[in-house]
Amino acid sequence: MALQHPGHPRTSLLFLGPTGPAKTDAIKSICEKIFGSQGKIVRVDTNWFDEKTLIPQIHTSPSCIVHFANIENATPEVLHTLFQILDTGKLVVDATSSVSCEEVLLICTFNTKQTNLGNEEQKKNDLTFTFTPQGSLLVTIGNSMNECTKGAHIWTKKTLEDFFSGQLVEALHEKHDNAILPKDHINTYTIFPNGVEMISAYDMLFYKAGAQETVWNVISLSEYLKADISSINTHTVSPAGVEMINSGHTLYTRKHKTDQWEISPIREYFDKNDDVWDAHSFSPSGTEVLIIGDTIWQRTGMGNEWKSTKLAFAQKKEPIQDRSKEKAIREAKVLMGEDMYALFNETVYFEA
Repeated sequence: MALQHPGHPRTSLLFLGPTGPAKTDAIKSICEKIFGSQGKIVRVDTNWFDEKTLIPQIHTSPSCIVHFANIENATPEVLHTLFQILDTGKLVVDATSSVSCEEVLLICTFNTKQTNLGNEEQKKNDLTFTFTPQGSLLVTIGNSMNECTKGAHIWTKKTLEDFFSGQLVEALHEKHDNAILPKDHINTYTIFPNGVEMISAYDMLFYKAGAQETVWNVISLSEYLKADISSINTHTVSPAGVEMINSGHTLYTRKHKTDQWEISPIREYFDKNDDVWDAHSFSPSGTEVLIIGDTIWQRTGMGNEWKSTKLAFAQKKEPIQDRSKEKAIREAKVLMGEDMYALFNETVYFEA
């Protein structure tokens, strides 16, 4: 087990994963192996946290395991205390009350929302597909942004980090203060006919007024859709202004300048295939494009027949893979911020 430099805990570990795969049992095993029993665990419940109770416990037993449990539910005050311990190796309440945490083995458990994924989400291949109002095509695959200018047959490729370089997030609510633009994956990327851009990653939706803007606002998907939604598969807007969001086998639609979403099964909208959609978009000319697996479906009007061809553009899709660990890490970074995440010596992912 790695030892930190002075001014930090002895070591700090972040245990990520869905509820159930024995993260707490692993902490008990570590404690027994190091200290010979489970009596050296100081559990901090983030729902009932009290710094003044923790200080005497660490003072009495400075060499122990401090377990911050369920930090996905932590308040800003708890996260501030956790950052303080990670960054300074001390727990300070006021000018007269502090304790060194340099002998502490700090372990945090984080129950992720989306790591125990169903088959539908596992089939998803990190693909987004959208058109600019000028007719250029933008395709993301994993962490790459591929762009083909209208009328050209040459694709340019950038990483998401480079594509969004210099752009910032401005949270409208303090609970989203740590939100950052995704660098290695997005669920959807949508450009409205009026130029508004929206990106979803996990349970967050980032949006800005147009391509020239450099500041994104952020809102949770559940707030935007007025439903308990933690991720979406596709997001698009028709030339007539009908907004469509697909989550699993459910389609949410609403007309321009209305607040009410209509909910229906995707089978009612597209009866050619029951599979979850990988991408859905409209070209500026009105051609509707729907991608499922390696097939691209197109139609030129809402009432016309769908026609299918095999998918082909800048590059082949990446092999289908389980991105549960990557998703869990991004979820943790959104909650605690990049700076705090970087202070942990090691992140351990627990599979369901």
